[in-house]
Amino acid sequence: MRSVIYARYSSDRQSEAAITDQIEVCPHYVERQESTVTETHSDAAIKGPHGGLKRAIENALLLRGSHDFDDLASYRGFVDAIVGRRNTRNAKRTESERARAAVSV
Repeated sequence: MRSVIYARYSSDRQSEAAITDQIEVCPHYVERQESTVTETHSDAAIKGPHGGLKRAIENALLLRGSHDFDDLASYRGFVDAIVGRRNTRNAKRTESERARAAVSV
């Protein structure tokens, strides 16, 4: 199995050293899982407005029954499909709100 390390920290709770710590610790965990680290990514103090997308991905992984993917492209396709569905749903709401706003102006 192959794994990707994604290290990040929240600006209000951690420091940049947290990324270094995560990148140092993760390979030991991955090795115990009989996997190999193929890529490492990090984000410093980047936060989303809410965890809606993260929860959607977690739920889709649970429904899928596995967190394993053959490669990064497969995972990206999985996430892109989730984002596409959410964008479609949000676009319908946005258009509805625009139509109402135009009527009341």
